[in-house]
Amino acid sequence: MENTIILSICIPTYNRSDNLRETIFSIVNQKRFQETNDVEIVLLDNGSTDDTRIVINDLATAHGQKIICFRNELNNSFLDLEKLFSLANGDFLKFNNDTLAHKQGSLDNMIETICFCKKDGTIPFFSTGELRNKKNILCSTVDSFVENASYFSTWMGAFGIWKNDFLHFKDFSRHLPLRLPQVDILFRLIISQKPILIDDKKLFISLPVKKKGGYDLLTVFLDNYIFLLSEQLKDGRLSKKIFRSEKRKLLLKFIIPWLVDIRLYPDRYYFECENSFRRIMGHYENDKPTLFKCVIIYPFLFIKKAMYSLFLQKKLLNKSFNVL
Repeated sequence: MENTIILSICIPTYNRSDNLRETIFSIVNQKRFQETNDVEIVLLDNGSTDDTRIVINDLATAHGQKIICFRNELNNSFLDLEKLFSLANGDFLKFNNDTLAHKQGSLDNMIETICFCKKDGTIPFFSTGELRNKKNILCSTVDSFVENASYFSTWMGAFGIWKNDFLHFKDFSRHLPLRLPQVDILFRLIISQKPILIDDKKLFISLPVKKKGGYDLLTVFLDNYIFLLSEQLKDGRLSKKIFRSEKRKLLLKFIIPWLVDIRLYPDRYYFECENSFRRIMGHYENDKPTLFKCVIIYPFLFIKKAMYSLFLQKKLLNKSFNVL
């Protein structure tokens, strides 16, 4: 029997049963999921100790073969992407965080893009409105992809791969220890003449979690991401101009805002980021203008966000008094 599944939504999870339930409901409640066989959900529980197993069993019972469930007894890897994708049956394998809910109509939008790309094997990349592009952008070189997708290539929720490409991909998890396997995979797909289509429609909503983190932010997004960019620079696939531009954007628009949030809201985040300025200096010591901007932006952004936080607290307090 011919495979009719167009899209496999692949979700790893660990001890986030409430988020997982909301994420799954946002998919199964869509007409495309209910009335066709175009979409399957693949769940991989990495040894959860909360009631995730009950949630998964209930969902699988309700939706039959459209939800496939597997379990690792031990959570011994932050992301077993290769195993997760190997369990899926669809033409296109789309990663989905267990905290990434779908807006109504997301399945129709994704399948439209997937079917359009299938003609020539182009890779859909769902940046979900983060890049603020009104039109889809086709990238056929590493240079154009880095220029247009920027550090959003590090976001797992945008990533997917054709099943056929996955089955023939050599050394799929070679950069798994860097916690950015998808960036390396996307680069290698472009190099093998598989263009990437950036679809920037707002399709998903990130659900709030009690506390986010658990790893060294600067190691992953500063050291490791720049290492992957440097590999492409060394091989002549990434120009010096785009490399320098991306490093500046990474620091000023991504790293600094995150460091401010981590400092301001320790109850929300538990990222490791010791000796931040010294480590930043190690990458930007030859780019004094960017370091100067960093020194200015950090305190400005800190004060701005702190004042906004106080404003929200005061507004909430006044609302509480009014209720009383």
